[in-house]
Amino acid sequence: MYTFFRLQIFLLLFLFIIQFPTDAQPRTSSRTAKIVSIVGTANIRRTGTINWVNARVNMPIKERDALRTFIESELELETSEGTIIKLGENSSLELDKMVSRGDMENTRMKIMNGNVIANVKKLVNTNSKFEFETPTATAAIRGTVVGFEVNKEKTVVKVYEGTVVVTPHGAKKGVEIKDNQMTSINKGQKSITVQKIEEKPTGAQLYKETGLIDTLKKDSIPIVNDSSLMKLNSIIIEGSDSLLKTVTTDSLPVIKNRTGKFDDSDIDTVENASEKEPLSRDSIMNEETRPQMRLSVTSPAERLEVKPGAPVSVSGTVNPSTATVIINNKAVPVSSSGQFKITINAPPMQSTDYEITIMAENGENQQTITRTISVKTVELNFDVKTPFEGQVFSKTTIPVSGTVSQGAEVTAMSIRIPVSASGTFSGQIPIPNEDGEIMLEFEASRDGQYSTISRNIIFQPEYRFNLRSPQNEQTVNSTTLLIKGEVLPAGAKVSVLGRPVNVTSTGIFSGTAIIPDEEGEIELDFEITYGMMTKTETRTVYYKKPIDILRPQIQAMLPQISESNQISVTVYDRTPEDEITLFYTVDGHKESEKGTPNSSFSIPLQAGLHTYTFQAVDKAGNSSQTISQSITWFGTIDWMIKINKAVDVLYLPPSAPDNTYEPVYTLDFSIENLPDNDMRLISLVTVVNKLTGEVQTKKTFTDNYFSIDMKLKNHKTNNFDISIEDLRKKIKTKTVQVVVR
Repeated sequence: MYTFFRLQIFLLLFLFIIQFPTDAQPRTSSRTAKIVSIVGTANIRRTGTINWVNARVNMPIKERDALRTFIESELELETSEGTIIKLGENSSLELDKMVSRGDMENTRMKIMNGNVIANVKKLVNTNSKFEFETPTATAAIRGTVVGFEVNKEKTVVKVYEGTVVVTPHGAKKGVEIKDNQMTSINKGQKSITVQKIEEKPTGAQLYKETGLIDTLKKDSIPIVNDSSLMKLNSIIIEGSDSLLKTVTTDSLPVIKNRTGKFDDSDIDTVENASEKEPLSRDSIMNEETRPQMRLSVTSPAERLEVKPGAPVSVSGTVNPSTATVIINNKAVPVSSSGQFKITINAPPMQSTDYEITIMAENGENQQTITRTISVKTVELNFDVKTPFEGQVFSKTTIPVSGTVSQGAEVTAMSIRIPVSASGTFSGQIPIPNEDGEIMLEFEASRDGQYSTISRNIIFQPEYRFNLRSPQNEQTVNSTTLLIKGEVLPAGAKVSVLGRPVNVTSTGIFSGTAIIPDEEGEIELDFEITYGMMTKTETRTVYYKKPIDILRPQIQAMLPQISESNQISVTVYDRTPEDEITLFYTVDGHKESEKGTPNSSFSIPLQAGLHTYTFQAVDKAGNSSQTISQSITWFGTIDWMIKINKAVDVLYLPPSAPDNTYEPVYTLDFSIENLPDNDMRLISLVTVVNKLTGEVQTKKTFTDNYFSIDMKLKNHKTNNFDISIEDLRKKIKTKTVQVVVR
């Protein structure tokens, strides 16, 4: 006995140390709750995650977890201190705060939408709080049976037992709503009108309306936490995981202790009660609260529209799970949890109503639910807003937009255009670099249906001609003129006096023109050709022969881009037997060759872009004019595109619920074997995602390595076309495939 007494003192001291830590401040800890029952389908979203998963009975619920139910579904939740929260169908709730600090308990639950019933356990002291927050109000509770009907515009609060202080959002003071009263708060409302509930429900009627027993007034009703049937002498009591929902008589004794278990005194009380007046099951259960078979159908929704022959999912739950479920005269399997699901095909005919009959049988009990679906072919709607017919464009990339039926795909000129969830689409597409009328083809597709639209547009590129050398009305002393300038549209063909000059992809042109050796005014006729367009420009120069007519003259076609590894330079001189020395410099490095007048010199070219300067000197020391030109030769080894990965597979995290997350992939590639790695030899780099239609172009470069970020389409194979054009207008391509999973 003494040893037992010492053991008790030790346990008391140990519990005292646990409950009262040595820290000066009480410790804060999170409380928990658990799911005690589910009917139909319910989901849970854990704190810190974005995914909803199936909820289960006895699953623990922690602070910041969220719950939601679906059509014909319910969920019942019990906190650690005994508060019961019930979510009706199509409802969602978040346990925003559940903490304990010393003897204080602070609880706040956010009701996003739906119907919620709460039987709040009486708070332990005045320092504790229990609040419900909705989109339009906050309700503070101190032990109450209360119901909420919530959407984002309105909140209805019904107080069945107790008192609730309701404060609209934005109001400074709340209003008490007492037993058998209700109120509604609209969005933006600052004042509250209190109304009386028409007829206060009690007992079985309260359960029928709220799903909770009237515990505040029926303190003599026995509550059993065991989930089985307990038979004591002639009394049979059916329990639940939360509250007894079937017993409504006031004559039964309380047989549950605080832990939810029976002790000897409880059994004696029940036995004495049975000796006085034995009770049968029917004597403690009325017909309204007697357990009955329950059938609920989750899908399909009533009047669901489907295509002919489309698969239709039929699912739901039945209680008890031993019941037989028959769908359209065909028995379907039922799981141990009471769930069932099958897929049937809609009729092949169009424009008809099809009825699905779901029947459950359990002995003499039978329940039937019907769902009617509408079978019809949904027409594919498609409209292109831009470009409109006959619209004129001056650029080779144009915007497109329009609307299409939801779920459809749209392509323009075989390029896929992004389509939003609402059915609008917009994007940019390239058009041929050809002047005149261009026909664009748009196509929409969905589930084997196709629709096409054509638009005729006109491409008229912007025109500009600027001659930098020679200047208009300039006096020249040589019959060989250096021609330089720029033209738009870029890539147009330019000729002077019938002789073509080189034009780069950026519109810069250069070359030479030979004029007659006759003094006076000379007109330089330029012809600019682009597709179907031809323009003529005229510039005037004045030619005056040099004073020293014995000076040698250089005549040469100095190309900007050479396809050969050498160029030819001719030196004319009026002294046929004279000796000519041709001096030429390459990027400042001087070389020379000797020859005879009126003959050609073959000058070797270096691979890459280099500046060549020429001047001829005869034996008497007479110097010719100086000619200079930047010449590009790509050499004998052609350049190539090098990529790190031709095929890549990415495993990405799931998207956010609103589908705003867009994955990005970095394309890494380089240009190899380019002479001197000189990126001036490259005029354009283009990357196109053929799946999304995204296009990125680069015209200026710092080096021959590229890292370009491109958006990806989730759960698809993205094909990226890399196209690179050099100064010769030679184009090389590579394809990179990225599989997103």
